[in-house]
Parts: sequence; structure tokens; C-alpha cells
Amino acid sequence: MKRGKKLIILLLVLVLAIAAALIVQAIVTKNEEAATEAEDTSVTFLTIDPDAITALSWTYNDETANLAYASGVWTDADDAAFPVAQTYPDAMATALEAVTATRSFDAEDLSEYGLDAPAYTVTVTTDAETTLTIGSASEISGEYYTSIGDGKVYLVDSALLDPFTYGLSDILQMETVPDMSALTGIDITTGTGEANLLYLENSDYSYSDQYHWFLLQNGAYKALGSAADTFADSLTGLSWISCESYNATDEELAAYGLDAPNATVILSYTEAADADSDAEAAEATFVLEIGGFTDGGYYARIQGSRMVYLIDASLAQSILGVSYDTLQPTDVCLLDWDTVTSFDV
Repeated sequence: MKRGKKLIILLLVLVLAIAAALIVQAIVTKNEEAATEAEDTSVTFLTIDPDAITALSWTYNDETANLAYASGVWTDADDAAFPVAQTYPDAMATALEAVTATRSFDAEDLSEYGLDAPAYTVTVTTDAETTLTIGSASEISGEYYTSIGDGKVYLVDSALLDPFTYGLSDILQMETVPDMSALTGIDITTGTGEANLLYLENSDYSYSDQYHWFLLQNGAYKALGSAADTFADSLTGLSWISCESYNATDEELAAYGLDAPNATVILSYTEAADADSDAEAAEATFVLEIGGFTDGGYYARIQGSRMVYLIDASLAQSILGVSYDTLQPTDVCLLDWDTVTSFDV
């Protein structure tokens, strides 16, 4: 009798185990089906070949920029003289190559999603014209409601907006200041005269070989102190604060004080040698002209250029005021005293 009861209990345990396994399997299957259904809601609703684009325009902060694309180069469709930084529209075209939404749905009233007055509007032209409007963000997911005019609303990741958060002035390509870390000379001409600074190592123009910068004045070389090193470093670190005009007229150049500059600076330097080339490092020059003062800095340009920039006011003033008095050594006697064996007084 006891043996029969044990058998019945074992059978019941087996039945319960099988039932539990079936329930678990059913739950797993249901979850997998739900995951599959969730994955199926995503849709790539816009695909554009970047190489097929001929025009691209977008509106950001109520400003519309219009670019044209031909022979691999982006230009301002409204002003061919405007220098476009190519990386920005390239990133925009890449973002439109395949635009995927996590969900899409039909909508009659676009105003519910901020699409009647969109925050962003992007129009791209290939053999046809496509307009992408981006409205408000979902309060639940943070994704943005988007439309391409096909009667549907798409939810897209906020990363889609990033390449388009620029106005035209933000994508202006400024001129490059070369790497002048190996300066060999600084020639400055101002209204009060000239200053010619030379970088010389192991020269015979000073009692100490620790002086490297010299002022050439009336045929004589005068050693300069550490202030000359600081001055040279400030020049090699030259950068533009902003671009005030990318195509200044003669009248505008005069207004900036650049028709007759307050200072002309010729920086001579040795270009960095190309590691992949056997060619020797070449000597080069960079010529900067400094105009008038304004709030925020001094107007400046590369000689011969129509682009006008602002540069740091303290740098400009140090150039305008350069002299032996501002750069002379402050050392009483600059020697390596570990090498001195005797001295006479």
C-alpha cells in the first residue's frame, strides 16, 4: 500500500514538472513573439544617396541656409563667395542616408506633434525634392515627431537633429593658421618703425649660449630675454576669435583699418617635415596685418586676403608695442655657474 502511494506521488510530481515546463515555454515563446513584434515597429522611412544630392537647405533658429552640391563640393547657393566648411553638410548628407523611426502611425492633425510649425525643416534635392519636418519631442520617450509629407508621423532619435543645429555663420570655413612652432624670425613694421627679431642657436652675439632671440638693430645683434620667448609663443599660438567679414570690400577694409595697417608682421618659420616624404623641411613665411581696435579685439587679416577676423587685444597690443625695452634680458648674469672655474673682479 505504501509502495503504491509513493508511485502515485512520483507521478503527480512528474505531471507538475511537465506542466511547469510547458508554462515556462509558453511564456518564453510569448516574450519572443512580443520582442519580434516590437522590432517590427521600426522602419527606415527615408533613404537618400549622398552622392545623388544636388541641393540641401535647412532652417535652424528661423534662419534658412541653402547649399548646392556639385563635383564633390558644397557651396552657398545664395553667395558663391561664402566659404563653406565641408564637414558640416557632409555630416548632414550622411544623416539622411538612412533615417529610421522606432514607430510610425497615421495622423490627421499634425499640430498635435508640433509639425504645423516645425522646429527644423530639411529639404534635400536629388532627382526629386524631399522635405523632412521635425516637430516637438515626445514627453514619454524624448524622441522627435517627424514627417515627410506621406500622411504618417514618425518617431526618430534626437541624434538626427545634431547635424542640423547650425546656422550659416556656424559653418563658415576660416583660413588656417599654419603650424609655426619652429619660428626663425619675426619682422614687425608699425607706424613708429621696424623690429627685426631672429632666432639663433649657439651664436657668437652674446656671452651666453642660453640666449636664443636677438634684435637686429643698426647692424648689431642685441640678446633678448625670456620675454622674447613668451612673445614668440604668443605669435605661434595665434587664432581667430571670429570672422567679421568673409569677402570685405575696399571700403570695408578701410573701415577695419586694414587699408593702411597699424602693424604688418612677417613670421618666418620652418615647416614640419613630412614623415612619409624624403623632402627636407622648407622655409616659409606667414604675413599678418593688424588694423583698428574694436570691442573684443583688433581687426586682422592674412595679407592679401579679403577675410577679416578679430584677434586677441593683448596679443595685438604686444605686437604694436614691441621694442628692445619690452624684450630685453632681466638676468644680471646668465651663466651655467657649474662650469665656472674662476672669475676676476
